[in-house]
Amino acid sequence: MGTFTRDWDEANPTDSDYAYQIDDYMRQLREDVAERLEDMFYGFTAGENTYEASAKYLQLHEQASVSTPSSNYGRLYAKDVSGVAELHYLDDGGHEKQLTNGGKLNIAAADIAADLINETKIRLQNNANLTARNAAGDDDVNLIKANTSDVVEIPDGAVLASSAAPTVDAGIANKKYVDDQVDMQNMTPSIYTGQESITFPNGAIRKCGRVTLIGGRATITFDEAFPTDIDYAGASIIASLGDSTIIIVRSPGPSKTGFQVFTNRLDDDVYWEAWGH
Repeated sequence: MGTFTRDWDEANPTDSDYAYQIDDYMRQLREDVAERLEDMFYGFTAGENTYEASAKYLQLHEQASVSTPSSNYGRLYAKDVSGVAELHYLDDGGHEKQLTNGGKLNIAAADIAADLINETKIRLQNNANLTARNAAGDDDVNLIKANTSDVVEIPDGAVLASSAAPTVDAGIANKKYVDDQVDMQNMTPSIYTGQESITFPNGAIRKCGRVTLIGGRATITFDEAFPTDIDYAGASIIASLGDSTIIIVRSPGPSKTGFQVFTNRLDDDVYWEAWGH
């Protein structure tokens, strides 16, 4: 919108003007009013007779200063801030608030009701997710919420930042950390190969198996030696009640790699067990 055709004139017509001039002044008045309002409001331009009373936009010219309004009133205006006309509001208590800054809403934590957001909390409705924008910028990603049972709930598929172990007692453990503590596959052998080895969470290792005596003796060699030392070794034979079978773990004692047993039975199956670390 450019400059107006005429300055706003409230001095004319005068008492000395002729009656035939009145229609000219009336047309000028309508033109002057339309020039000042047609860009912002509907109804001042031909063809806009179907619109209800409504505004296109509100254009504000920057103000160097604004006086405090009367009681029960407030003033919305533009004011220069670093060469930009920023939106401001002034209430009847003289409190001025800059509403925009550099193309963004000018909102600080202190400007928001304390029961919703402050320096220590953000309050959402129950069962409503806190969200973040996705990488593509075309949708939101749910982060966390308090469900209808007032239990904190994170979405399925949520992951921790890394597979590192938790650093405090109450820390959340990731799947890899849990799997590394107890490998259940090592505790459930699917095929019996003559001996099995189970490593427990505290580092203890149990080995067990079955061998066949040859001439009253058997040598048990572990498929994999104990890393540090052997703590116990024993063996047994299935026998009837009252049987006088004797079975001995041969000296020198068991080692990390295995042990030997002797018995007064020439051939039979020996069931053995060893513990170590």
